[in-house]
Amino acid sequence: MQFYTGRFAITMSDQPKSTSPGPAIAGSSGHNLALDGVRGMAILLVMWHHMTCFRPVNGAERVLHTLSDLGTCGVDLFFVLSGFLITGILFD
Repeated sequence: MQFYTGRFAITMSDQPKSTSPGPAIAGSSGHNLALDGVRGMAILLVMWHHMTCFRPVNGAERVLHTLSDLGTCGVDLFFVLSGFLITGILFD
């Protein structure tokens, strides 16, 4: 069925529009909440690494100091997240 309004023709169809499915891991808005959690963990790891500037004396402090060495993993998480997000943008 077509309607003419001046210079434009409007075509109406009884067939529903075909919609392509979105990304499997993202919500309807394309925002993935799990990536926010990973990003938050990376930020906390890097901050803990930079704020830990003490010499361990007892066992508990040694554990905390050892955990501060994981701060470099936070930087790696940032690189992986950036690569994932940029690749997703390029494929869209």
